[in-house]
Amino acid sequence: MKAKITVSLTLLSALLLVGLMAFEPQVRQYYGGARVAPYRFIVMQPADMNRAIAMTEARIERDRTSGLERAGLASLYIARGKLNGDVADYDKAREIAKASLKLLPFSNTGAKVDLALIAEARHEFKDAIRLANEVLKERPGAEGYSILVTAYLAMGDLDQAAYYAEKLCAKKPSLGNLALRGLVMNAMGRDVEAESDFIHALSLEDAGEMQESAWVRSLLARFYLKQGRVSDAEDLLRETLRIVPQYPLALDLQGQCLLQRKEFKAAADKFFEAFTVSRQLPYFRNYGKATELMGNLQLAKEVLHQGEKTMRRELASGQYGHRVELAQLLLDRGDSSAVKEAIGLVQDELKIRHNVETLRVLARAYIKAHEWAQGQEAIQKALQTGLHDPGLYHYAAVIESGLKNSERVRLYQSLGKKTNPSYFEVSE
Repeated sequence: MKAKITVSLTLLSALLLVGLMAFEPQVRQYYGGARVAPYRFIVMQPADMNRAIAMTEARIERDRTSGLERAGLASLYIARGKLNGDVADYDKAREIAKASLKLLPFSNTGAKVDLALIAEARHEFKDAIRLANEVLKERPGAEGYSILVTAYLAMGDLDQAAYYAEKLCAKKPSLGNLALRGLVMNAMGRDVEAESDFIHALSLEDAGEMQESAWVRSLLARFYLKQGRVSDAEDLLRETLRIVPQYPLALDLQGQCLLQRKEFKAAADKFFEAFTVSRQLPYFRNYGKATELMGNLQLAKEVLHQGEKTMRRELASGQYGHRVELAQLLLDRGDSSAVKEAIGLVQDELKIRHNVETLRVLARAYIKAHEWAQGQEAIQKALQTGLHDPGLYHYAAVIESGLKNSERVRLYQSLGKKTNPSYFEVSE
């Protein structure tokens, strides 16, 4: 009798567990969990990247002739570099991928994909495109198309990015690929299609894709934040950080949400945490801006000085330093020599990346310099992409005010309010 009861209780427990798993999103929705895009799978511990690297290196030690094993190791170093922001991992990956191709010059698309991803990280977009096309000749598939999408998007060639995004999704309509197309649609101002792609992408997520699931939720949260849907963005970001704790992009976006709510101390804490986890200097700059808004001007000045010093060191290395990020810090400093240098840096960057973000910073630089006609040219080029962004409309209104065009000031203020009624500009 006891045995029958024990078996029945065990069966009941199993059925209850299955039921809870089946209704996990709904349970979370009504008991304090995610409302916008609940994660449908049990959250697992993320893979230990260091352990995976060590195990792969041990296998290579046993078989020094394996080109494919080296290509896999390079991929692991790239993945770790994306997480921790350490450019040394990209350098190591590049060295290993080249060694892989030397050992196995044919049928080794994995190593070429690795080198293309590293080229993108170094802003060597033409090399990334060349390598992606080589990959597609050898093995037509999603990897090559995704590199082409991101490279053309970074360069500001939205037509080419959209063309390859369609090919990518036709080839493999997956979580990451649909999200890439959503990014392109968003950049072109096709917001309905962008939101549809992000949501469709999340409907296709699978267990074990936690990093991608976190990335796509962060993209959708950023999309909603630009529209003033702060609560929806915050809901997505909480779920993102439940899936991948301390995911740096999500932490930074949480800080952006808190800025919109004018909770500057909490925002500063989020930005600092994002920087601590990833060592990415844009997060450190955001931390400095938040401390300035808190009224701690001395700390903000120290953050600005340290960030500028580090950026200059990276640029001097000639590899991973980003001119636009240094230009932003110089504009934060605001003196005439810094503004002049910032304009030169951004103009140089436009030769490589003629995208909306570079044009945005150029417009900001011309605002600082009170060079209204040049600022108008820059902001109009950014607006011609079709992107609906309250920050762009804010800059456009400031520039038109400088040109004494009151009617156009009202136009851009109206467009900004329509895009995001509660937008709080922190760049000026």
